[in-house]
Amino acid sequence: AFHNMSSTQNLQLQSYLQSKDLSSLFSSLFQSITVSKPKDPISFIIDELKRDLETTTSNDITFKHHKKILIVGNQQKMAEKILAALCQALGGPTEESTGSTLSPLAYTTSTHRHKINSRLDALKLQEKGLSPDLVVWCHMSDFDQFLKANQLDDTQYSQSQFTNDNFTQQEILNVFKGGASVVDATNELNVLTVLGRVMHAIIHNNPKAQATKRIAIIGAPGAGCTTHATRVASIFNVPRLEPNNVLAAIANEQQISSDNAPHAASLSAQVRQALDSNQPVSDDLLNKAMLQRMSQEDCRSGYVLDGYPRTKQQTDFIIAKGLAPELIVLLRVTPDVAEARIKGRQIHTETGQVFHEIFAPADSPANLVKRPQDSDEGYIKAALRAYKTDEDSMILELQDSIHEVDAQQNNVQVVQHKVVNACFGEHEDAEKIFVIGAPLSRMMAVAEEIAKSRNLILINGASSTSSTEYERTSQIVKKLRSPQCAKGWVLAEFPTSAEQAELLVQNSIVPTKIVVLNLKSEQAVERAKKTTAQDSIQNDYFHYVTNRDAILNQFRGLLHPEGDKESSDSPSHIATVNAAQLLPKLSQDIACFLEGKRSPLRLIFAGAPASGKGTQCEMIRDKYNLIHLSTGDMLREAVKEQTELGLEAAEYMNKGALVPDRLIEGIVAVRLNMPDCLERGWLLDGFPRTSNQADFLVRTNNCPDAVILLDVPDEVVIGRISGRRTDPVSGNVFHLEYNPPPTDEIAARVVQRSDDTKDKVKVRLSAFHNNLGGILTTFGEQIFRVNGNQKKELVTANIVDFISELKRV
Repeated sequence: AFHNMSSTQNLQLQSYLQSKDLSSLFSSLFQSITVSKPKDPISFIIDELKRDLETTTSNDITFKHHKKILIVGNQQKMAEKILAALCQALGGPTEESTGSTLSPLAYTTSTHRHKINSRLDALKLQEKGLSPDLVVWCHMSDFDQFLKANQLDDTQYSQSQFTNDNFTQQEILNVFKGGASVVDATNELNVLTVLGRVMHAIIHNNPKAQATKRIAIIGAPGAGCTTHATRVASIFNVPRLEPNNVLAAIANEQQISSDNAPHAASLSAQVRQALDSNQPVSDDLLNKAMLQRMSQEDCRSGYVLDGYPRTKQQTDFIIAKGLAPELIVLLRVTPDVAEARIKGRQIHTETGQVFHEIFAPADSPANLVKRPQDSDEGYIKAALRAYKTDEDSMILELQDSIHEVDAQQNNVQVVQHKVVNACFGEHEDAEKIFVIGAPLSRMMAVAEEIAKSRNLILINGASSTSSTEYERTSQIVKKLRSPQCAKGWVLAEFPTSAEQAELLVQNSIVPTKIVVLNLKSEQAVERAKKTTAQDSIQNDYFHYVTNRDAILNQFRGLLHPEGDKESSDSPSHIATVNAAQLLPKLSQDIACFLEGKRSPLRLIFAGAPASGKGTQCEMIRDKYNLIHLSTGDMLREAVKEQTELGLEAAEYMNKGALVPDRLIEGIVAVRLNMPDCLERGWLLDGFPRTSNQADFLVRTNNCPDAVILLDVPDEVVIGRISGRRTDPVSGNVFHLEYNPPPTDEIAARVVQRSDDTKDKVKVRLSAFHNNLGGILTTFGEQIFRVNGNQKKELVTANIVDFISELKRV
């Protein structure tokens, strides 16, 4: 029994015996224990293999069937370690491999190693009757991970070399894999795990030694292992193996193997005896029980280990037996959180299912009990300390297979999604973006831009042809779970219904960000007139409006798991964007959202002379803290600062000539990209005046959020301008009707500007109308018309209401 104890148990026993002055009686025993347990994990595995080979009685389980072993792939260091261990364990050749530096293709028989550098080399060996019995595929499929694993950089080994070597190695594998057992160690970093699986394949002559879905969910008591292991087992449709349940089943003779019934019956008796004694089951007995359970038929395609392994001895055992999990999800919680969860834990007496009275309550209180130890604070603290000691030693051996998950949150569903995604190999920092929206809102164009700019995989949700919601969603889930999507993806035009969204959540497909492209119904209808969707647009838009909130509600609680409500001061996980914008501006706003920033407000004020642009610009500037920019001010500032463009513009201004468009456009572009405009946003007054200037803003990615057009009838404009008078003494401007001079003296001296006559005003109005068409064509759906022929306060109120809606969207 002492030999089967863990190292921690040995130390505890020695300490106890010393306290009773009995340690000298057992000194030779402790010495034998120390000698019999190799410190080197690989040596331990080799010893296990030799022992299994010596003790096996089955005629078809013998090393005779595996004298020829091929190790192929780009994992050089792992291949060398496995080859050396095989030679040591199986008595093969020990001379150095002659494989190439970056593509070690090692092949061993009982007396020779061979260098295999190409498909031709493989075919020659095949012709000689030297095809391998077992192929070990040590391969890294990701270029960046390959460089990291082999401590290289892209100057030493290029992407093209990696691709070419992959092709060569795959060709060699294809030559032999049809007639050999295969241990598939793709992307496996832990040499002990791979070596254990190789040993398992050798011992059992397993013709299907490819990797199964073997997952372990471990963590401190109270971390939620059982809750999340149950969920993962359900997702992958494999059994969940929890040590206490396994022991109970074996004690009741429910898991006796038909292949070796006498041994299983003996094990059942040992387990019953241990359980009846009310003492902790030794690691040795638990390991045997777990091994028998993992050997059952229903575990062939995989299993989920619930809270196992938990000690170093358990870890060494499953590695040596080739049953180490491909992935170990380590649930991280602080001791105070773990203690609180344990104290609230409830067990269903019939199903064994674990609930929590606060965080995961049962539907009914019937048949729920609390275990006595779950209320014993001293017991809980001791259990947490003991786990921490065992975890530290276990992690050292399995660290390459461990994926840590922050399980602190009390929202069980959120942690479940993290665990499931880890089991599918998803990167922890993967960006997962939904792009949904109104019909004809250019969802695919936006999604393509996001995928391209952020190096993500694009999935077109509208491409599915399945008739049912379930089938369509299943197809999407399968695509998103593919290896190429592990680093992140963009899903466009899906989900389109609450049912689809719910099915995605059930499969733990939860986005990190959602982009909603919104259009008003009249905008969608107008766009539909230019397409074949005109007949269905009303129904499609109604479907979008009625499903949008229901879809978002499926994800809101998962995107804000700890009650983190969306704030108007900071970007949330969901952005509803105005899809009526030009695509460059739309892309800019979405990029800001994805980077966690607010896109500053950018407005253009347009209107005829004397339509009130200056007055409204001042009101809106002050309310929203925008930078107010007029063409004249920008020209004068550029001249004053003596910029290159300003000096050139000054030459025209000094001659009384018009400044060319190219200079005005250049000065505007420079000003719009200054830090204050980029941070606070801007308001353009008097620019653009022509279609060429409007197109320039689009070309330079300076599109506005909206163009506010002040509509004032021509006759009103003529009256406003022709009635305008200037006091040459004070410089004040009056109007004969709306704001007359306050005294007769001032009235007698005011004058009319030469270009304020009715005839001159009509010429200016004609030029305005001629150019307005081009501006309307460029900015189209972004135009907001407001009645400028009303009190200025009402005009401002109309503009503020529009901007409020714009900012909300």
